[in-house]
Amino acid sequence: MSSILYRHESNNVFVVDIPASIAEAQAFADKQLKLISSVAIHQPWPSNEPKSDKARAKLKAQQPDDQPAQEAIKNALTSVKDGFDAIYCFPRIVSPESVPIGQKRRRSESESQLSVNLAGPGSQPTHAAKNVGDTLNSRPYIVLAAMNTDIESLDEVDERLVCNSTLSTVKLTSRGTSTTYTIPSQASFHIGDCSDPRYFRQGVKKQAEDNQTCRRFDVVVMDPPWPSSSIRRGKQLGKSHYTVLRSVDDMRRLLFGMDLGTLVDGGGLLAVWITNKPAIRSLVASSSNSLFSQCGLQLMEEWIWVKVTSNGEPVLPVDSLWRKPYEILLVGKKVTAEEETRSPDPQRHEVRRRVILAVPDLHSRKPCLKQLMTDVFQLPPRHRGLEIFARNLVSGWHAWGNEALKFNDEACWARGVVRADFQG
Repeated sequence: MSSILYRHESNNVFVVDIPASIAEAQAFADKQLKLISSVAIHQPWPSNEPKSDKARAKLKAQQPDDQPAQEAIKNALTSVKDGFDAIYCFPRIVSPESVPIGQKRRRSESESQLSVNLAGPGSQPTHAAKNVGDTLNSRPYIVLAAMNTDIESLDEVDERLVCNSTLSTVKLTSRGTSTTYTIPSQASFHIGDCSDPRYFRQGVKKQAEDNQTCRRFDVVVMDPPWPSSSIRRGKQLGKSHYTVLRSVDDMRRLLFGMDLGTLVDGGGLLAVWITNKPAIRSLVASSSNSLFSQCGLQLMEEWIWVKVTSNGEPVLPVDSLWRKPYEILLVGKKVTAEEETRSPDPQRHEVRRRVILAVPDLHSRKPCLKQLMTDVFQLPPRHRGLEIFARNLVSGWHAWGNEALKFNDEACWARGVVRADFQG
């Protein structure tokens, strides 16, 4: 079952189910496994727009010119209503009794495989976990050598590129916390600080050399921890565990220090989720010293994720001033020498807008875009993909970030128990 519930004939408008998009990207053989989610909302959120004309005018003066995006959203809402007559998400699994959030699903007997050690490239699996730490310290990347692999803790794979090169999922169990992670087929992950890319690059380089593949990527997607006063307030009150940087200048130093241009192959794509603050858009793509300019990228497309209820109504007015019901993904293309010769001024290119309608899920959980990007940009089946600041893995892609395994914890998945009700 595809996570794309609706696709307009223009290929510019889509309805996507967020949990299903992440599950689809795992390529699990067990199609009954569902990602545990939040309750889908049925009614729009309460609006906290300023009441007085003076307050509205002051707030509007601080807003970016969102007219093109809002026009695209309104057109998309109209076209979907004309061509789609269904609930805008699948029924969701929400804290089912069989697998309460935060508790483990008991393994079936068929899943209880022998635990083996982590093996380096070319090694054969063994049945004794000897000197695992020495093995890791001697290699910038490691291969999961069997269906089930045990480690003492995630510290053993910290700052190492870990690869599942098989066509099957692999179970990685941390004995110290009794936590099991499901690693999708041909997925690689690097748990490490994105502010220091050295170890990630070493692992990718060695992996590419051993497998005779390119060390660059056809598509790179990232959802940076942009500054957010609301999240910082939530952390102070103990309501949020999501980490963000304190200022746009901090983000500039982080992103520019990652040397992202060298990770994107010629003609490849870098897609960056941004907030609706003008300074952040300018940092990524709208100035001569932007991230895209530094990386040799040309802004090609703008994807707009509109948060809607289960009935397809925006969770807030599209022209809301205080809080927007949408988030934007800027897609840049690595300009080749031939393309630069044809069009030396990257600002001349007309940006294409696409709209994704999706019912929001857990905080900061975005739609997984592998399937959409593969279709829209006609990426080859075995393209090289990378997600930075990742919070889940994707089959066939690399994931890099401190929380790369977050939603691949078995505790985040369940089967068979579905709640079809919605939050009013």
